[in-house]
Amino acid sequence: MQISRYSIIWLFVWFLLSNCSHKKRIGPSKEKLNATTETGIFNKDHQDAPPDQIVHQVKILELLNTDKYSYLKVIEQDEPYWIATVKSDYRIGDTYLYRGGLLKTNFHSEEYDRVFEKLYLVSEIKKLPDNGQMIAVNTQESESNTISKNFKKPDIEGLTDLSEIVSSPEKYKGKTVKVYGEVMKVNPDIMDRNWLHIKDGTADDFDFVITTQSFIPVGHAIAFEGSIAINKDFGAGYTYAIIMENAKPIK
Repeated sequence: MQISRYSIIWLFVWFLLSNCSHKKRIGPSKEKLNATTETGIFNKDHQDAPPDQIVHQVKILELLNTDKYSYLKVIEQDEPYWIATVKSDYRIGDTYLYRGGLLKTNFHSEEYDRVFEKLYLVSEIKKLPDNGQMIAVNTQESESNTISKNFKKPDIEGLTDLSEIVSSPEKYKGKTVKVYGEVMKVNPDIMDRNWLHIKDGTADDFDFVITTQSFIPVGHAIAFEGSIAINKDFGAGYTYAIIMENAKPIK
């Protein structure tokens, strides 16, 4: 049977439409979505949750205290690891809940002269008592007035002292810079971000504030990279002559 030219054209169009309707949908893979988690500890059973929103339930196996913070060896889902947080009345055997966690590798504790191959800095942590009702362990708005005696500027290329930004804010307006400091105060989860007040020993009379999605406890020294804004008014009384926004830790 001879097939007409119109029949051939119709079949060709039908073939194209069928293939288009069955094309595989392309989108970000879960592997890429979870690329910010550094180990398996932080992605088990939480494939659809951002790392900073994952809640971890852990039990303390070992405890090391310093002047400002505590090292806790904890176990979660049969996997032990170390976290560090603001010093408080932690007890071995108790169960705690926390979220977030910034990975530090080869972290050296001068107080104990010990290197932690992997250590997570944790800010928001709460105790889970026997009755199941959570109580606060450390206050997120706690603050320190002086820099630790062990504080020192790291060897990171391109770091800018806070005094340089404070003395010449117009020079840095709108620019992305790297700074380093010790966290003096934390105001978490305000306007969907965390507000860190830091000092680096060069402009300690100025209250330098960083906004970030990361949870960093009071007493920890860390480098950040972010954009400088001046005369920033967020409303609701949040007005800053100088502020670093959308800052990300430099690992």
